[in-house]
Amino acid sequence: LEAALPKLLASAALSLACRATAAPPTGEGAKPLSPGQEEAGETAGRLVEAAARLVLEQVARGDDAEATAGGPSSAAAAQNTLADALESGSSSLEASSWVATRLAAHLGLPAETSRLCTGLGEGRRGAAETRRLVTVLQAHLPVAEASALRRSVLAAATAAATTASTAEGGASVGDVGVLALVPAVLLPSQAPLPRMNGAESNDGGADWSFAPKLLQSACRCASKEHLMAAEPLALEALEALLVASPQGEVEVLLRNFRDTFEPVLEGGSGGGALDAHAARGAARCWAAAAGALLRRG
Repeated sequence: LEAALPKLLASAALSLACRATAAPPTGEGAKPLSPGQEEAGETAGRLVEAAARLVLEQVARGDDAEATAGGPSSAAAAQNTLADALESGSSSLEASSWVATRLAAHLGLPAETSRLCTGLGEGRRGAAETRRLVTVLQAHLPVAEASALRRSVLAAATAAATTASTAEGGASVGDVGVLALVPAVLLPSQAPLPRMNGAESNDGGADWSFAPKLLQSACRCASKEHLMAAEPLALEALEALLVASPQGEVEVLLRNFRDTFEPVLEGGSGGGALDAHAARGAARCWAAAAGALLRRG
């Protein structure tokens, strides 16, 4: 029931939002809007806030007995049901966008992107569910808000390399979990519903200046022994980057990639001893890159 409650709240909010966003009547004999329309919007807003609060509380608690037993955590299940509500198709595009805008804000998106990813970089289950929720949200947000979410995720993911470097002394590595969201914002074509926000295409319409730094960030996170739990997220982010990038950018990234890892794979650099974990990470990154190139065709 706890996991299903966010969906129930969001579904009720969507129903009320349909009324709150109804177009004013026009034409001869049109009746004025119902005085309850504003009230419907206020109630829907409170329901959305409650749904987001429940999800964030469950994310903050981390894995529970269900996750320990091999099943999805309550947080993962709650995010999945929340995405289900937005995906249901039972409301108008206007109502879905209205709810998505408020839901993103109450989840801390885009200002606090890493909050939704708490624990993912440390092995908490639920990366796929978090990614799906962000993908569905992005599909319903207006243009400016979807773009802001995309920029926030990419900026946080690019900074994950710095987090990885400074966390070796025992500091939190929670921010690395935002790498889980890179596929959601770089591969929007995987969104389950038609997009209504005119997102950028991969043909050069988007700004890809972030790509080299994001590549370095993902590779470093996949090669740090103390971040072993985050390695799958880093590899998925790396593959998504290479799949989504325009052709000209891919060539630059591959050169960057080769310059980064060739010394490691050839036995270290500067006469230093080979770091076995770094070598393993380099090999895994090469494998992810090869998989991305195969997906591109």
